[in-house]
Amino acid sequence: APEGYGTTLSNLASHGYVVVAPHTSNELQPDLYARALSWGIDFLCDQAQLNASRWYGVVDCARVALFGHAIGGAAAALAAAALVAAALARRARRARDWR
Repeated sequence: APEGYGTTLSNLASHGYVVVAPHTSNELQPDLYARALSWGIDFLCDQAQLNASRWYGVVDCARVALFGHAIGGAAAALAAAALVAAALARRARRARDWR
């Protein structure tokens, strides 16, 4: 776990949340950290669709929350915006394909 956040992350996990917490260097910029968060979420959502995965049926990708502290807060906001943009793009493609 990222240094100094182990207790918080363990507490969240103890309540049934799946926690994605990339361990990064202090030099990492929010946009790069956001990409690491997005990659972790994408990985879990992909795994949740595979019958052989330990995450199959465990992760509900329709209910994702992000938060962070300092640079992590900025990264969480950027990653959340990217997730929303991707969801809107998927919805637009489905609407276009439906016509």
